[in-house]
Amino acid sequence: MRILRLNFLLLSILLSAATAHAEAQPASLDDRAALEAWVDGTMNAMLEAHHVAGSVVAIVRNGEVIFSKGYGYSDLKERKPVEPATTLFRIGSVSKLFVWTSVMQLLEQGKLDLNADVNTYLKDVQVPKRFGAPVTMKHLLTHTAGFEDQVIGLFSHDPATMRPLADVLRDEMPARVREPEKYASYSNHGTGLAMHVVEQISGEPWEKYVQAHILEPLGLKRTLLAQPLPAEFASDLSKGYRFEAEAYKEEEFEFVPLGPVGGVSTTALDMAAFMTAFLNLGEYHGARILEEETARTMQTPLHTMASGVNPQAYGMMDMSLPGLRIVGHGGDTILFHTLFALMPEQKTGVFASFNTTTGAEPRGEFMEAFAKRYFVPTPSPKPVALEGFGQRATRYTGSYRANRFSHRSLAKMAIAFQPVNVTYDGKDALHLSITGKKRWIEVGPNTFQEEDGPKRIVFIEDEGGKINHFAFAELGIFAFERNGDVAVPEWHLAAFVATLLICLLSIVCWPVAAIVRWKHDVIKSRDEFTPLYARVFGWFVCASVLAFVVAFLASLGDPMAIVFGLPPSMAVLLSIPLVIAVLVLAMAAITVTLWTSGRGTILARLGYTLVTLSLCSFVFQTVYWNLTIIQNYQFL
Repeated sequence: MRILRLNFLLLSILLSAATAHAEAQPASLDDRAALEAWVDGTMNAMLEAHHVAGSVVAIVRNGEVIFSKGYGYSDLKERKPVEPATTLFRIGSVSKLFVWTSVMQLLEQGKLDLNADVNTYLKDVQVPKRFGAPVTMKHLLTHTAGFEDQVIGLFSHDPATMRPLADVLRDEMPARVREPEKYASYSNHGTGLAMHVVEQISGEPWEKYVQAHILEPLGLKRTLLAQPLPAEFASDLSKGYRFEAEAYKEEEFEFVPLGPVGGVSTTALDMAAFMTAFLNLGEYHGARILEEETARTMQTPLHTMASGVNPQAYGMMDMSLPGLRIVGHGGDTILFHTLFALMPEQKTGVFASFNTTTGAEPRGEFMEAFAKRYFVPTPSPKPVALEGFGQRATRYTGSYRANRFSHRSLAKMAIAFQPVNVTYDGKDALHLSITGKKRWIEVGPNTFQEEDGPKRIVFIEDEGGKINHFAFAELGIFAFERNGDVAVPEWHLAAFVATLLICLLSIVCWPVAAIVRWKHDVIKSRDEFTPLYARVFGWFVCASVLAFVVAFLASLGDPMAIVFGLPPSMAVLLSIPLVIAVLVLAMAAITVTLWTSGRGTILARLGYTLVTLSLCSFVFQTVYWNLTIIQNYQFL
């Protein structure tokens, strides 16, 4: 299922290792001609290899733009080239940097306490109370509030979904599913709440606040918050493309109902100015959006899940590679993929954006290649396995899942298709199913390094010393949590497939057996027969289960489409499991009657019982994976 892929799009950037031979010397960014030649060659090759329609790059250094250029097309049909000064790209979650800058402005004005319950600032929206601990602004900044993920309706093609921020936050409030503070789990809703706190404190709608306090001071005249875009800018917006079946398909405008967390459209040169303001510690061309101390603080660690895992800064992600500190943010819509990376010590920033669904991979490759060529991070030594690992390996092995998923909606099914299995190779390494054949070598307490590179994973002990989580060291915005015995996806899949096979056999075998008995004049006593009503009823329930599964898969179509909301037909379909549950209860009663009355042969009763148990398993599965209308009512 491709839903969870939203949770990993940024992973391709953050896990890219910028390695180089020890004797290599970095190229100079002062050679502008060489820089342009290198970017031209790199970007053109990537666009062709990854089938990207168009992209844009801007690089700043020491307070000035040293490179900006567009590649490919913003409109394939019109053959309109990408222009860094005028072509607008959707930047997805890079939009969040405007939220966090707003928060830091209020912090430096003394209007906000990072450790106060955010409910003290909210008037028309309230965060549910759970775990005996409030959600604070610090939790929102670091994505440690403990919210479940919310993906249904994250995007839209309907402008009517654009409502006041408070309405969206209130109507789509996610559940709090873990205690705040320790484990990060990237949250769009949490960022939206932070922006609403800004609205409540400032008394201004978020659009007006950002416009007045960030965009206007910096002169970002082509950074647009409105959805859809104002008419005078609409023709400058790059089209978004899906590449499939060896062809580009132009897609509709992607509305983001939680506007401040991902709805901004902007140009490369506007983002170059924004990067420069951060690198200059809050100042750009005489305008200041943050005091130096605040700007410096914004780029420093605020929370880390464990020693060795990149920390989360004040809203900014720490994307550092070995030997090179990088802070910033990545951004994704379905169609656009964006990078905003700052290297503060080098006074350098890189912005890159791609307008096609296939753009996530070249985004990561470009950052990797840039870091290799111009900064050559110190390569990590080849890991040497610690003695006695075989005795410790079982602490780490098992079934895990990303902790960023929907707990209450049918989107929970994403984790069923993305199990993360950690296994021991019997020698000196672990294998992770999501990293293929890569071997991970123990190099320190709960820390493993890839055998052929610098990337690391860190396992995290709970209070009792048990390993229940791990995280990629370069990716501190979510963790992987151990599946409990009931949650192992492979077991659910096996039970589901077994149920479907039993149902299929039942609807075929029961009628066939009856026809065979009729054609061959098989005469049995009344007590030897399973009652006709029981067989017909069981046949109907099994057929209903198979019909529901087929209809559900057909209605869902592309699983990724649920980010645009559930189709209307889903309201009817999700009512069917409730009806099936009632029918299965009746079938269970019939099964008990068969055994107490002695009707049918022992073999027939055992078969009927097996069918009933498999249908009970199906009912459990529908509830566990949130496939009922009751569990999805708020999303329909």
